Amino acid sequence: MKKKVANKGYTLEIQSMEGRKENKTKQQYTVQTEKEALLLKKLSLELFSNSFDNEYGIGNILEHECDIAESRIVKYLVNNPEILELNKISFLPEDLENQVKIFFIEQDINENWIDYIEEYLDLEDNIDLIQDWITLIMDLNIKLLGEAKDYFSKITQNCDIFYSEKDLFVSYIN
Repeated sequence: MKKKVANKGYTLEIQSMEGRKENKTKQQYTVQTEKEALLLKKLSLELFSNSFDNEYGIGNILEHECDIAESRIVKYLVNNPEILELNKISFLPEDLENQVKIFFIEQDINENWIDYIEEYLDLEDNIDLIQDWITLIMDLNIKLLGEAKDYFSKITQNCDIFYSEKDLFVSYIN
């Protein structure tokens, strides 16, 4: 009998936790390109970090504070659009920028448009515009960290990338 021990490609191994160090897990997720692996590692370490550690972190934000987490996801993707492009999401940050600038045209916001995203999404109930963004990130969140019990997201503690040229199997010996 054989057991698969490594997948062909770039495997991310992510250690995460929820709350005060309970619900610790280790997940693996394999992709085919180094570029995608590096983007996912960056995403995991920055966006899925503790909500108190940086401006983007959504880790350990309580479920009922999902509007805070969604706002942080949008701001992260505006500044890191590669993950959207890689996943072929058609509505990109420049599209959002154009809509926000048009909506606030009288206020001449120009390069400060990012500061108006939350207000724009709230005022016009335009959260549907970026729903694909939220869905993509939360799907990746579950694949990379596993599902959180009481929080919007677990916290990434560590993320390593391993490469294998082929699927690797070992044989059981009795």
